[in-house]
Amino acid sequence: MTPLSEESKKRLTEFLGEKWWEHAEEVMLRSYDESHNRDFSPDDWQSLGDLKKKLVETHQWYDFYLFARGKIRNSELDQIYNSYETGFVNWLINPAIFIPLVDEFLKEKESHET
Repeated sequence: MTPLSEESKKRLTEFLGEKWWEHAEEVMLRSYDESHNRDFSPDDWQSLGDLKKKLVETHQWYDFYLFARGKIRNSELDQIYNSYETGFVNWLINPAIFIPLVDEFLKEKESHET
């Protein structure tokens, strides 16, 4: 998957209820510990856990789960991962897959709300 855009990182950060720091704000504060943004890297297990927790807390987990299932249906991954449930879950619970899917899910929800 391609790296997340700044817009995607901002959307995910705000979904978690955290402040998105613009570069100018970071420079003015001069305190990296207080003003850094998450990078949502492909090996960011902490963000995966935090996003999953937030999806559950906001009662969006089931809708996200169906969204993710739909992403592999009728694709080359369908036969590999959809043939048994544990394969799908193993595919999904990977930060490189999960984090961009949450962003895509949130973006799609936003487009339907406006």
